[in-house]
Amino acid sequence: MQSNSQSSVPKIVGAIVAILVCCSCILIVGAGVVIFRTVQDVPDLSSLMTPMFDPVTPEPTPELVRPPVDEAIDTTLETLEQTNVPENDPYEMACRLRALCDVPRTVPAKQYQVG
Repeated sequence: MQSNSQSSVPKIVGAIVAILVCCSCILIVGAGVVIFRTVQDVPDLSSLMTPMFDPVTPEPTPELVRPPVDEAIDTTLETLEQTNVPENDPYEMACRLRALCDVPRTVPAKQYQVG
């Protein structure tokens, strides 16, 4: 004799499969309706297209005026000579930029106990 639980398993599996098939069909139909409505709402693009026989006059390209190379080199050299580049000293930079003066140059070592 078979027990009740063994005979009800195929019915439960069949019901779950039927529900999944129904849900899939509903989703497919819904997607089709959404796509159909989207296609119907596309505006007519022919009004946005310009006719082929209407020539468009191109705008003139602006001219790029550059100073002579020798003048640019002299200007750059003059700027570099007049620029004050500070030395890379972190303690001086901390004092100058963050107002952290009197920062100790060394940190006292920690005493560790052996063992």
